[in-house]
Amino acid sequence: MQWPRCIIFFGIEKLSLTHKYFGGYSQRIQQPTPLLADLPRHFIAPHARYAEVNHDQVNQVAALAVNATTTTDELFLLTQQDQPFSYLFAHLEYDGPALQQEFIREQAAWGGLPAQPVNYDLATGQPLFSWETTSQRFFKNWLTQVQITEEI
Repeated sequence: MQWPRCIIFFGIEKLSLTHKYFGGYSQRIQQPTPLLADLPRHFIAPHARYAEVNHDQVNQVAALAVNATTTTDELFLLTQQDQPFSYLFAHLEYDGPALQQEFIREQAAWGGLPAQPVNYDLATGQPLFSWETTSQRFFKNWLTQVQITEEI
């Protein structure tokens, strides 16, 4: 799972965001895929990035499916219809402390963030780690898909 490849391979424009998209965001499933099996239609996932891709260009590529986005339409997951490739735009590998460490690194590097992180307990400075079950299910689904692909 990687996201820069879809930009290079399909010639999709990378867009810089005006501020870092950072925190635990609500996602919604747009088009089912085995990678999202057993996830609720709406779920939380951590994002930490300064870029997005051009959605109009993504929608013009017949081989790509937008499987899930945030509720404000930032990408979460694209899959490639004709190949076993997927492009994850979130950091499901992060637990709460990992997201917090990235936040601390960003504050040190930039003297703070221009926007407040989403779903953070501002009193403790800790992210609300609400995506653990989502991460476990997603990576279980991914491992299942890897196994199926290897068997073919």
